[in-house]
Amino acid sequence: MKSNVRSRETATTQVDATLETCEMDLYDSNVPKKHRGTDADRRDMQIHGRKQELHRIFGFASMMGFGSTLICTWELILAAAVSSSLLNGGTAGLVWGFFIAAVAFLFIYASLAEMTSMSPVSCGQYHWVSEFSPRRYQKYLSYLTGWLCTLGWQTALSSGAFIVGTILQGLITLHVSTYEPQPWHGTLMTMAVGCGVVVFNTCFAKKLPFVEGLLLMLHVVGLFAIIIPLWVLAPRNNTKAVFTEFTNNGGWSTNGVSFMIGLLPLVLSVLGFDSSVHMAEEVENAAITLPRAIMWSTFLNSVLGLVVVITICYTWGDMDEIRSTRLGFPFLQVFYNTTRSRTGTTIMAMIIVLTILASVLACNATASRQLWSFARDHGVPFSPFFAQVSRRWGIPANAVLTSLVILCLLSLINLGSLTALNAMFALTTGSLLASYILSIGCVVYKRLRGDALPPREWTLGRYGLPINIVSLHMRDPKQLRTLWIDAVCINQDDLNERGKQVLRMRDIYAVAVAVEVWLGKTDDDDDVAAMDLVGRLGQMVNDPEQALAQGFDAKYQEVFLEELEQCTPEVVQELSRARQEMAKVSWFIVDAIISDAFPDERLDSFTQVIRMAQCRRINLTHPPFVLQELLNQHRDCEATDPRDKVFGLLGLSGDVDDTGIEPDHTSSPQNIYADLFRKHVIATGSLDMICANRYPKNYDDLAS
Repeated sequence: MKSNVRSRETATTQVDATLETCEMDLYDSNVPKKHRGTDADRRDMQIHGRKQELHRIFGFASMMGFGSTLICTWELILAAAVSSSLLNGGTAGLVWGFFIAAVAFLFIYASLAEMTSMSPVSCGQYHWVSEFSPRRYQKYLSYLTGWLCTLGWQTALSSGAFIVGTILQGLITLHVSTYEPQPWHGTLMTMAVGCGVVVFNTCFAKKLPFVEGLLLMLHVVGLFAIIIPLWVLAPRNNTKAVFTEFTNNGGWSTNGVSFMIGLLPLVLSVLGFDSSVHMAEEVENAAITLPRAIMWSTFLNSVLGLVVVITICYTWGDMDEIRSTRLGFPFLQVFYNTTRSRTGTTIMAMIIVLTILASVLACNATASRQLWSFARDHGVPFSPFFAQVSRRWGIPANAVLTSLVILCLLSLINLGSLTALNAMFALTTGSLLASYILSIGCVVYKRLRGDALPPREWTLGRYGLPINIVSLHMRDPKQLRTLWIDAVCINQDDLNERGKQVLRMRDIYAVAVAVEVWLGKTDDDDDVAAMDLVGRLGQMVNDPEQALAQGFDAKYQEVFLEELEQCTPEVVQELSRARQEMAKVSWFIVDAIISDAFPDERLDSFTQVIRMAQCRRINLTHPPFVLQELLNQHRDCEATDPRDKVFGLLGLSGDVDDTGIEPDHTSSPQNIYADLFRKHVIATGSLDMICANRYPKNYDDLAS
């Protein structure tokens, strides 16, 4: 009897030891029992082969606050999107563009929410791609998606901190009339914001859920604190103008293209709700809490965003005056015009600063968790370092600090070029959208094959496949996916940037794979009219040498550019520097039609004739002062700014380093022309330039 008792005691002890070992395999010993989540969380972690290393301290309210404040839709519309969207699309474009973006992203986030319920782990998109993609592409697509998420979230963190820093610069400009904003000021402020966020996310990480709940209230209440003064004090626009007047002030060919350009910043204002997914291993009952939080925060931000968009369109007044403000941000000028008080403007602006600062706080948490989870799966170099979890703080401290380092390095780009920095920030939109497309595309593939999907607490049911497909086809699938710039030209108000851009564009066109030259519409914009124009062009192909001798340049400008407003020096630069051009008339490719219509011609493409006509003398003649030759050839070209008559062609010059001329738009046309003439005389010993201008123009104060 005693031996049986001892046997049962021994067996019980062994079972307890085995269970304890299993518990140790599922949890890090540093995670308190109360922060290990529910039975469902434990089951999900075990299914996905993950070990609970982080503390599950977030619930529904805190995660809704986390997602809503990170995206900060209405704040980003005011601070980042409104200027470009009003420039390209106007008030009607802003209203309808945001409505389209909000509805479209509801489908996208519904798809992501369902996948979150299937696999509630911090890996997010790259895990879903690995699970749902074809086996032969599994590793490649998963690795690509992981890096897309890493790039997207690291640049998103930097862009948010930069916005906060530069808004503070604008407030200083408002209060100190003698203050001149410098790029390095904004860089230092960006770094300071990043440092403050990292300190909170390490030392006070366990307070983050409580803080996110408070910030959610500020996110909602703060909106009304801003729009009420605007509705009460600001002048009103009329309803017809708000909803029906589309504008095109970005220099684009049609209002439709302009509207699409203005839509992109609005996409950014609703982009990034996958942030909640990367916090999955810190959420209690994640399989049901996260999908609900994602959808509710998406709905809340969409409503608040629409409210602020309509407010902007009714109350902002003269858009041209607002865009040219010296404060750096149009909304600061609007606040000041409305309140006529620096104090009132500052109070209203600080609401936006605090909410965007909250976004940076959540963004740092998201970026670090995404990097940590990717490193845990050995997706980045030095993975063991990034995958470490601090036993003291209970967070991936190395990943948090690495995000700060990346933020500081990216902010240094501002010292050289704000345009280059904005291009880096554009990675946020492109990278995250690409990760969404890959994830949803893989689950669509799984559904179309009829394969069983993992069980989930939150499901789209029978509407899952249609919603997934709609998410992937928000535009005509036959059109190419391209990354757009936000205007035809650079910031023309930044004279230093304009000078740097001349030589930068020379390099861009020289290394571009191909340059597409759209030559405008034909008169009737149909097949017959297009073929008629191509026929006229084809008559010049038969004998390029004779065409050149007979003054092909003039014919080229007359026929090819008759639909354009003017042939600028910049157009010449684009055609001359490009390695390969593709000319289009309406939507017809000239090269292809010429090839079919004139199969026996000696030239491979008609654009070779363009290059010959415009560049032959540049390439085959070598006068001592090549810029002078360029100016002589293109003396009939005009530029809106007379300084670009010189600087636009300087980008083509083979003697850029020898001329001693640097693009400087801060100098007057008179000084530029006088300096050019002086250096030409010194270089050539000739006064021929005096006779070069066929149609002389007079400039006041030009040296005689």
